[in-house]
Amino acid sequence: MPRGLVALLLALALPAQEPPVLATRFARDVVAQAPRPEHPRAWRRPDARWRSLNGPWRLFVGDEPAARTVVVPFAPESRLSGLALGQRLLPRLRYERELEIPGEWAGRRVLLHFEAVDWQARAWLDDRELGSHRGGYDPFTFDLGVAGGPATHRLRVEVHDPGDIRQDGWQPRGKQLGSQGIFYTRTSGIWQSVWLEAVPVVALDEVRVATTHEGEVRVAASVRGTAQGPLRLAVEVRGPGKDGATLEQRQEVPLAGDTRPPALRVEGVRPWAPGSPVLYEVTVHLLEGGKPVDALRGRVGFRSVAWRDGRFHLNGAPLFLRGVLDQGYWPESGLTAPTREALVEDARLALRLGFNLVRKHVKVEEAAWYEACDELGLLVMQDMVASYALDKQEAKDNYLAEMTAMVRKLANHPSVVHWVAFNEDWGRPGAFQEVAVQHLRRLDPTRGVTDASGWTQRDDTDITDVHDYGADLLRHSAKERRRPLILGEMGGVAFALPGHTWTEGWGYSRARSPEGFLRRIQMLCGQVYRAENLAGFVWTQLTDVEQEINGLVHYDRTPKVGAPERDHAEIAARIRGEVPAVAAVTPSEWWLLGPFPQPERVRDAQDDAGNRAILERYLHTPCVPDEGGLSPAAGGRVADRPWRQVPAQGAMLDLRAVLGNAMEHGVVYAVAVLPSDRDQRVALAFGSDDAARVWVNGAKVHEAVAVRGVDPWADEIPGVNLRAGRNLVVVKIAQGLFGCGVAVSYEAGHGR
Repeated sequence: MPRGLVALLLALALPAQEPPVLATRFARDVVAQAPRPEHPRAWRRPDARWRSLNGPWRLFVGDEPAARTVVVPFAPESRLSGLALGQRLLPRLRYERELEIPGEWAGRRVLLHFEAVDWQARAWLDDRELGSHRGGYDPFTFDLGVAGGPATHRLRVEVHDPGDIRQDGWQPRGKQLGSQGIFYTRTSGIWQSVWLEAVPVVALDEVRVATTHEGEVRVAASVRGTAQGPLRLAVEVRGPGKDGATLEQRQEVPLAGDTRPPALRVEGVRPWAPGSPVLYEVTVHLLEGGKPVDALRGRVGFRSVAWRDGRFHLNGAPLFLRGVLDQGYWPESGLTAPTREALVEDARLALRLGFNLVRKHVKVEEAAWYEACDELGLLVMQDMVASYALDKQEAKDNYLAEMTAMVRKLANHPSVVHWVAFNEDWGRPGAFQEVAVQHLRRLDPTRGVTDASGWTQRDDTDITDVHDYGADLLRHSAKERRRPLILGEMGGVAFALPGHTWTEGWGYSRARSPEGFLRRIQMLCGQVYRAENLAGFVWTQLTDVEQEINGLVHYDRTPKVGAPERDHAEIAARIRGEVPAVAAVTPSEWWLLGPFPQPERVRDAQDDAGNRAILERYLHTPCVPDEGGLSPAAGGRVADRPWRQVPAQGAMLDLRAVLGNAMEHGVVYAVAVLPSDRDQRVALAFGSDDAARVWVNGAKVHEAVAVRGVDPWADEIPGVNLRAGRNLVVVKIAQGLFGCGVAVSYEAGHGR
């Protein structure tokens, strides 16, 4: 069964776990009366008149008659909200507070901005309904009209956030399915900044900018209010020229709303790129009858992106993508960063760890994070927020609407270079996958598109995207390719130091020590750089998230390897391929004997005491004489079972592919021939599905009793004596349900 589907079913079936107290260092910088006080948008008015509405609000949960105090912008599930409602479903919320309009705003239009509310919001000012909005990850605005003078109003916001994907919860929600498997704590209600702004009666509503690395720029804008005269735009560009002097240019253009705006040429610009993230200040003035009435100012980078000749190209040159998966969660505040500095530091962290790209995974982040990526020269591969129920037309229409909002929010950021329409087959989009890709291409023809990262790719995609958490990544080498290939997810190695975990954690494989963690990174990344015609990779993942402990740093952002002052240099060197990969010595032959059905049946696939006891009895019941001394031979038989030779392909052997369901509730003996160039003592890397007992050259060296999948590095067996030549590794596998396999290897050059 696909891992994503298994995790989804587990999330629906099992009770979610409540977290312990865990926090980043940024939590202590939060002031509850005025959290997140910075301006929340990347494009701002030079003479901005605005007020934050973050801080304490009254919150009514469901039908509860009494109000609670919640600290906005933190979701009520999080601890920084002051409520810490955790895993509770919160489909109905009502927020209230007083809202003051200052006297100096008289004669100006007053706008009420919400950066993100999950999911459907309706707002009232006193008894006047302002409007409604659907979309949990995009900003929206209500127009309060022109202020007549100082005033105090009562603001009420009602939020509907359906939580059950099997009923009406079809909205895009990312990883919000409760803390279980690959899913995390939900985010309900207001979860990004709320603020007031006074603008001219006729004002710029939105500015969209597209550039090329050769200095071309196109500017479009939309306007709020009714103008009395003709409207045009004046575009000012200011920044460093190629000759070291300051470049300044001003041009007037027609106001282009949804039509393609004319191209302007800015001579002498320096292209934006990782390592040289040159940004230019752009001020867009709104002219009414030739007179300036409003302006918005932001920063852009001049750059061009393309996929061709099997590679990603930036500004006409190929660039290998070293990416990391970033899910944007914090232990104290969920989807909302505790402070702006926390967002910026996550972007810096990705660079320090050796990456040049971040895949922002099924979440649209706050504007400040993309600003940081622009400033730092960090590329962004942006996922659309995942939905898990796309069978209804209403759900499909909404998916496209929220996709449109995502593109409009992020289009001006040079760091955003690629869109991902779906992750794997989440939501089971079917033919709708192609509809969504075409929609993305119409919205933004300047960036590439992946139709589905991982699985079920169709033909309309710019790249092939493979998810592979296994140990053999060289299998993705190819002399020629139809289109560029990246490993869109890989790694996923679980490891954590005591005192830095949310709960008992998991990963796709596991290391037992900081040294083992580094060796795993070295081995996997080394293969990526040796693989032919690979365009890049995305490592899972930047930080631990709740029960997932496969981050490169802990959930609280503390390092797993080395002291903080080392600046993650040991990991970064391996991510960049600067430390040569250590070759793994794997079996040259595999032989199988069995299966031997057992009278007792394992109940299910849970790793509990009852199932482990049954598997232990399988192991302790001999099926053949002298189990550890088995020596396979072509044409030979033992206990009326023939030996079967299986081709060796790396460290792992998929027994289900050979034996099918006959392995369930039984025992099989797998004998590996492990070569050695000398007498030496080594540490074997071993994994099995499920329980196993291991002998090497007749001596018992290991026993593992668990219901588990095959992780090639699940167990480290130290002090194993190998002799020069052939070594027989006999593995007795006790199997319960579903998949079955075994893996054994050791690192060349690490023996004594």
